[in-house]
Amino acid sequence: MSTMSTIWFDVTTIVHWQRPPVGVVRVEAECFKYFASLGRPDVRFCHFDKRAMSYHEISAAYVTDIIGRYGSKASAPREPLPSETVTTAKRTTQRAERMLRRFSPTVRDPVLELAKKTTPALRTALHHYRRASTAVGALSTQLNEFTKPMRASPAPDAGPSPAPFHSGDVLISAGLDWDQKDRVYLYQLKLALGLKIILFCYDLIPVLLPHLCVGEVAGMFARYFVDVAWCADEVMCISRSSQRDFLSLVHETGAPEPKTRIVRLGSNLPEHQEESNIDDLVQDKYLLFVSTIERRKNHEVIYRAIAQLVEQGRTVLPKIVFVGMMGWGVADFLSDLRIDPRVRGRFIILNHVSDAQLSQLYSRSEFTLYPSLYEGWGLPLAESLAHGKFCLASNSSSLPEVGGSLVEYIDPWESRRWAERIAHYLDHPEELARREKAIRENYRAPTWSDTGRTVFEAAEQLLSNSSPQGPDASHASPTH
Repeated sequence: MSTMSTIWFDVTTIVHWQRPPVGVVRVEAECFKYFASLGRPDVRFCHFDKRAMSYHEISAAYVTDIIGRYGSKASAPREPLPSETVTTAKRTTQRAERMLRRFSPTVRDPVLELAKKTTPALRTALHHYRRASTAVGALSTQLNEFTKPMRASPAPDAGPSPAPFHSGDVLISAGLDWDQKDRVYLYQLKLALGLKIILFCYDLIPVLLPHLCVGEVAGMFARYFVDVAWCADEVMCISRSSQRDFLSLVHETGAPEPKTRIVRLGSNLPEHQEESNIDDLVQDKYLLFVSTIERRKNHEVIYRAIAQLVEQGRTVLPKIVFVGMMGWGVADFLSDLRIDPRVRGRFIILNHVSDAQLSQLYSRSEFTLYPSLYEGWGLPLAESLAHGKFCLASNSSSLPEVGGSLVEYIDPWESRRWAERIAHYLDHPEELARREKAIRENYRAPTWSDTGRTVFEAAEQLLSNSSPQGPDASHASPTH
């Protein structure tokens, strides 16, 4: 390996992320930890400034500090159901009422009466405004993308903006590249510098299941993955399922086929020194579902299953705990949880849960649920097994790769079957104990060090090749 070459790990997503880490953020953060732990002078870190259209080096210490704040955040109280939420509108109303108390009843009472009459209409209007704004924003993005002229590859004497990279270096990017990067610029760097590039493919959900995503994103993501095929010397796929879907799209679009490699995601939660006590969050027995709360994750099938069990006369049931931030397309579902008398008080929604608390939530659950309609991997399923917990999971996409025979798989659409199997394991604790014993004896949890090592080995192999592995120059350059 040339002593002049450097492996660059891109930490753009870590630097810009402002919320508790989700799957992609955790992958970038944990791979960064592995690369930083090597302590090698030929391993360095960078981030992309989209406004300045340039990459900049960043210190490992700075990034480590950011990641440390992810895990040490004190857990917020559980996120209440919509009926319990103190919304912005409610807080505004409360402030207005306090202000109106300063006035005489002849002024105050007519104003309050008018507010009571208009608030429902205003709330409905606000709801439709937000949905329309989301749709218009997505449409605007698409129009901009489709009307933007193709940018040509740079002439030899007009290379891209200055970057810390040199000829033969390897750049690894594992983050939210479809949102935070400029692939045409990256391709220009590749051509101008002979840069070798490793990118990730997590899933093709927006392309395969566009109706489960916000806005009209299918075209944008199809274009993104074509650009990945042009830019990458190697694509790290997080499952055989995502690898198969990516290569199918590449062949369908006629894009060049880069080398692909499967990298297993770690399932060990980061260790932190903080003491964890979840008694203030959940005191009853519960089943656990860890996931962003959005349409694709299929929380609704669990709601339907629990409602069916109640209709069958089961009044004693464990709570259902959802852990995850709010996503897209679940307003009606959350309204059902609030209104439906069959399930009122049976669901708990938690957000801003620390890693230590999440680990304890897994450990203390009766078992876990994961009915997702499509996954690139299925990190919560792997985390459940890593904690020795049995899971009822969807039989879709990559999930059978994660759990093998240690998990029971159910069609994600069959709510009656979910109700039957939930009831079965609640009624047969001895079978649940047998399942957990099999997990403890047979499941080898992949670690994040394993993940980082796989990515690093791919980078080392690229460095060892003296010639670039880029796509055939006879093809057109990627479009944005």
